[in-house]
Amino acid sequence: FAVKPVSVVHAVSEPARTRPTPWVLQAEGLCCAWPQCALFQQLHLQLPAGATLLLGGEGSGKTTLLRLLAGSAALQQGGITLHGVALASAPQAYCRQVFWQDPRAAHDLPASSAQAWWRHMAAQHPGWDAGALDALVQGLGLQPHQAKPLAQLSAGSRRKVLLAAALASGAALTLIDEPLAALDATSVRYLCQ
Repeated sequence: FAVKPVSVVHAVSEPARTRPTPWVLQAEGLCCAWPQCALFQQLHLQLPAGATLLLGGEGSGKTTLLRLLAGSAALQQGGITLHGVALASAPQAYCRQVFWQDPRAAHDLPASSAQAWWRHMAAQHPGWDAGALDALVQGLGLQPHQAKPLAQLSAGSRRKVLLAAALASGAALTLIDEPLAALDATSVRYLCQ
């Protein structure tokens, strides 16, 4: 079957610099194929600091690429380096720099409350910003849901809990899959601002 290719669009959220921007993330020669199709062959990425949008049709490999960049899926071929740390040679050091939580894997979330899960995430991410989390809780309307078990939250509220953690993590690489999916209009407006 035919698959639309993945494309990467980079948008720098900082003012332009006068000297060349160092690459934060480099991926060289990534290949990913399933028995029925090849998602991508010899994919090369060099991304500076800033926001990058990954675009592609359904089944084109976007989530697979995010899992590879997060270090949560095994590379079939190629290599990935984040701030000079190679995933292949130092996987733990690489993964400590990444925030990734697959929003479709609700079964992987603990039975604990959002507050407890955020505390756990804060312990894993040295750059965690508690002030940013407080602002995100307010902006996303999560106040009434903080003490509820994650498994009892709606898909949209669970997604907001994940987004708040991602944006408060302070990770060198924050990967968010379909950030606006299942969100109410107020939350979408807040995130876009």
